[in-house]
Amino acid sequence: MPEIPDLEAIRHYLMPRLEGLTIERTNAPIPWLIRTGAEDFGSLQGHQFGEIHRLGKFLLFFVDDGRILVVNPMLTGRFHWVEADAKKPGMLGVVIGFD
Repeated sequence: MPEIPDLEAIRHYLMPRLEGLTIERTNAPIPWLIRTGAEDFGSLQGHQFGEIHRLGKFLLFFVDDGRILVVNPMLTGRFHWVEADAKKPGMLGVVIGFD
């Protein structure tokens, strides 16, 4: 499980990269990871992330329509930032593609 300094490092890495990008694709290869359902996750398409905050062991991704995507990194806490044409890491739980 990532510790708080790790989560802060992830937050500081992702915030300048995500802020203002439009979400073009969402995919949940492991659907039970999305607690609100795949349809709600898919409705993020066309929206943008704003700020990212940390609340305890959770990362909060603020969306431009007022929603908040709450991520609990759980045991491994891996985030991969890759270009669209790059080889994807082996096992992916959730994928979000940007413009």
